[in-house]
Amino acid sequence: MSAHQAIDIKKQVHNSKGSSEACEFSAKDSEWVNRAISSWHFTNKTITQVSNMGSFDIVFYDAKCQRMSNDALIVPKDASWRSELHQDTVLFPDGDEMPPMVNSFTSSSNKDGGKTFFVMSVPSVWQQGGVTSSIGLEKFMVPVMLHEAMHAIQSPTYGKKIESLTKAHNLPDNFNDDSVQQLFSNNPEFSKSIQSEIELLMQAAKAPTDTEARRLAKKARDKIKARYQTWMSGDASKYRDIDDVWLTMEGSGQWVGYSWLRTAEGGGLSKDEAINSFGLRGKWWSQKLGFALFMVIERLSDNWKEDAFGDGSRTVLTLLDDALKK
Repeated sequence: MSAHQAIDIKKQVHNSKGSSEACEFSAKDSEWVNRAISSWHFTNKTITQVSNMGSFDIVFYDAKCQRMSNDALIVPKDASWRSELHQDTVLFPDGDEMPPMVNSFTSSSNKDGGKTFFVMSVPSVWQQGGVTSSIGLEKFMVPVMLHEAMHAIQSPTYGKKIESLTKAHNLPDNFNDDSVQQLFSNNPEFSKSIQSEIELLMQAAKAPTDTEARRLAKKARDKIKARYQTWMSGDASKYRDIDDVWLTMEGSGQWVGYSWLRTAEGGGLSKDEAINSFGLRGKWWSQKLGFALFMVIERLSDNWKEDAFGDGSRTVLTLLDDALKK
């Protein structure tokens, strides 16, 4: 299983027991966890400005130990933590389990009694797994964590929409942020349009004037509409709305990580460094296109964070349409 994110991800391995014996991470891993938690609270205060985070658990783990908290991402100080040996099988709050591999994800359910929790392996596991980054692994892992943990906040809003659309269109439970890419990846024209849309949106985000930014963004939006009309019509039209919501969640998560990398208190990177090392990194359309959309929305809109990190009343394409009307 990769470190790529998904809501309600399916776990592996069941029916083994963890140990109640306390344990500790290495000094280096512990330092990274503390930095990641501090970065989360800094990001919430200065970048996303989320007013109501709700409640969710977090689990960090290394090769032998897992540390858990139900309030570390909610309260800035004096959080409660517990630790235990996991005996090569990490135990999640919902009772599912998984081997201690490279991973970072949020699992969420809005059903009665459903749990929302964030899980991530620490740097020693990623290093052992061969993961590298041009900006340094530990620095790279912080925006990965910020991206994923944001999904926990979005679970009652966009996450609920995804669950509703999945049910309404009779889509499989494992239909996730990458499913549209997996469905259309063998369509060269579809793939070509996606790449063109990303390029136009990034040009718009960097345009010297708002007039030019709007022109380029409108051209990209027209391409998205044409792509939907050409390949997401008839029975395939059911993918449009859920794709929009996944673009919203993945794009906003990427934007949060990128924004932390840009701050002096965070990654201290230039705009282009943050874009290349995180914002547009990887092969997944939902992350790259979603990120490009939010870069334009940041350029052309005000108060959009209230939707992306608040009540979830509007999706990223709706936010873009609103911005282009001004």
